[in-house]
Amino acid sequence: MAISFPAMFVVFVVTFSAPWWVARRNRRHQEEIDRWRQWMDEQHL
Repeated sequence: MAISFPAMFVVFVVTFSAPWWVARRNRRHQEEIDRWRQWMDEQHL
Protein backbone atom coordinates (compact mmCIF):
# COMPACT_ATOMS: atom_id res chain seq x y z
CA MET A 1 0.00 0.00 0.00
CA ALA A 2 2.76 2.43 0.92
CA ILE A 3 4.31 1.98 -2.52
CA SER A 4 1.18 1.73 -4.65
CA PHE A 5 -0.39 5.10 -3.76
CA PRO A 6 2.73 7.16 -4.54
CA ALA A 7 3.20 5.13 -7.72
CA MET A 8 -0.39 5.82 -8.78
CA PHE A 9 0.13 9.51 -8.09
CA VAL A 10 3.29 9.57 -10.24
CA VAL A 11 1.49 7.80 -13.09
CA PHE A 12 -1.41 10.25 -12.77
CA VAL A 13 0.93 13.27 -12.92
CA VAL A 14 2.89 11.91 -15.90
CA THR A 15 -0.29 11.01 -17.76
CA PHE A 16 -2.01 14.36 -17.34
CA SER A 17 1.11 16.48 -17.88
CA ALA A 18 2.04 14.54 -21.05
CA PRO A 19 0.24 16.85 -23.52
CA TRP A 20 2.29 19.78 -22.21
CA TRP A 21 5.75 18.21 -22.39
CA VAL A 22 5.05 16.30 -25.60
CA ALA A 23 3.92 19.51 -27.32
CA ARG A 24 6.98 21.32 -26.02
CA ARG A 25 9.32 18.61 -27.35
CA ASN A 26 7.54 18.45 -30.71
CA ARG A 27 7.61 22.23 -31.07
CA ARG A 28 11.40 22.23 -30.68
CA HIS A 29 11.78 19.53 -33.33
CA GLN A 30 9.34 21.26 -35.68
CA GLU A 31 11.26 24.55 -35.38
CA GLU A 32 14.45 22.76 -36.41
CA ILE A 33 12.70 21.16 -39.39
CA ASP A 34 11.29 24.55 -40.40
CA ARG A 35 14.77 26.11 -40.24
CA TRP A 36 16.16 23.36 -42.48
CA ARG A 37 13.32 23.80 -44.96
CA GLN A 38 13.87 27.54 -45.07
CA TRP A 39 17.61 27.03 -45.64
CA MET A 40 16.91 24.53 -48.43
CA ASP A 41 14.47 26.96 -50.06
CA GLU A 42 17.12 29.67 -49.95
CA GLN A 43 19.60 27.29 -51.63
CA HIS A 44 16.98 26.36 -54.28
CA LEU A 45 17.24 22.65 -53.42
